Amino acid sequence: MTGSGLNASRYSILPGHALSEDESGNVVPADTTHVAFAVAVTGAPPNGRVSYTMEGIVTRSDWTLITGLPRLSVGTTYYATSNGRLTKTGNQPIGVARNATDLRVNIGAVQPSFSQVHAVRGMPASSLGEVGDMAYDSTLGRWFGPKDAGGWPPPRYMITPILSPAHTPILAHSNQDGRWNIVS
Repeated sequence: MTGSGLNASRYSILPGHALSEDESGNVVPADTTHVAFAVAVTGAPPNGRVSYTMEGIVTRSDWTLITGLPRLSVGTTYYATSNGRLTKTGNQPIGVARNATDLRVNIGAVQPSFSQVHAVRGMPASSLGEVGDMAYDSTLGRWFGPKDAGGWPPPRYMITPILSPAHTPILAHSNQDGRWNIVS
């Protein structure tokens, strides 16, 4: 899904920046306290129009201004951080690097498909699983993953639709006691 909105921040928004909405429904760079809803496809100066996508490909020949590095790490999940920038760890997954220049954006829809789900108690061991795998901690109801080349990312406690290897939806939901169940 794509769209556009007014850049209500006092800074320019660049292609690849994670985006949030302000109180008036205008576009601003996402940060760690505001949920990102999209990624900028075209940039805009303050008060300019920003085109964005919630699901699709964003391409940059140089990602330095967005991630701090010129190239993306293939297969790595990127997360929103301060000022709309992206990082390899966090709580707001934005997308997965398809190659060194293309980010496959997938916000609020379906997480990247994975090879296997591992049942764990506590933090998964770094030696457990392969890149792309997920882990579920049944003791605290936390999801880890997808695992990337750097290991397991921090846990997430949110409802997250994900796809099984057969692309069958698996949904997690919370009971009244705060524990999560996997429902297919």
